[in-house]
Amino acid sequence: METGQPVQIFDPTTGLQFPGNLIPQSEISPEGRSLLNFYPLPNVAGNPPYNYQIPIVSNKHQNALQSRFDKTVNLRIRSMATSLF
Repeated sequence: METGQPVQIFDPTTGLQFPGNLIPQSEISPEGRSLLNFYPLPNVAGNPPYNYQIPIVSNKHQNALQSRFDKTVNLRIRSMATSLF
């Protein structure tokens, strides 16, 4: 399967592809329908490798530094230090 290409959706009970490659509403449980409300609708037109983009609300740039030091003296003596800034 290539990235950005549509996939075929199959009915797990019959093994056949759903007509029009769409899952019928009757096949989606109420719990699943509730979970779908948490996913945003696509907001990018065309057929790009993505279909949703979050607008940038700030032009601030933040730098972060993380470092970690590990030292094994022998099987019984080990040391580790972490620094976050």
